[in-house]
Amino acid sequence: MRFNPLKLCVLAFLVTSLSGLAEDEGSGEVRAGQADSTRFTVPLIEISFVVPAEWQSSLTPAGDLLLLRSEATPGFVYVIWEEDSSIERMVKYLYQFLPAGEGVILFPEGVPATEENRVTARYISGDDEHQYSGEAVAVVSESGKAAAFFAVGPTEYEDSLRHVLEELLRTLEFGPQAADSRD
Repeated sequence: MRFNPLKLCVLAFLVTSLSGLAEDEGSGEVRAGQADSTRFTVPLIEISFVVPAEWQSSLTPAGDLLLLRSEATPGFVYVIWEEDSSIERMVKYLYQFLPAGEGVILFPEGVPATEENRVTARYISGDDEHQYSGEAVAVVSESGKAAAFFAVGPTEYEDSLRHVLEELLRTLEFGPQAADSRD
């Protein structure tokens, strides 16, 4: 599974068209339309992470992008995963624009930073009418599996979105134990 810039366009459509996401308890395995408020697992590439309880999750029909939304916090988080990746590939991927919905595009603020197996990037909106910001973190395992988390929303909620991003990253697992994990 490869990252595709077209997914960002699909994301823009999802963000503007999916206002209410259904909660559908399941096993945690990736299936189109499934949501899980505990551990979300992608068994084919052996990654998992815990979706915060107050956040609702929904997969794209292809099952390759997870969108998280909360009624309490404006904005969204989305997650994309890849089986064969590298730090260099994630730097290139995170150095792209991000759609924030409502016709707003976020632009990279500087060059993505790397530290060990992580790539981080910040984003800002290019107009004064919509004050949006975003933050992304991609983590690449030793075996080349990657998960990229993007938190996007109104600038006044960036601390809340950063907290959710940190929570997702803290619970991220790679390897066979991730495919078998159930919290």
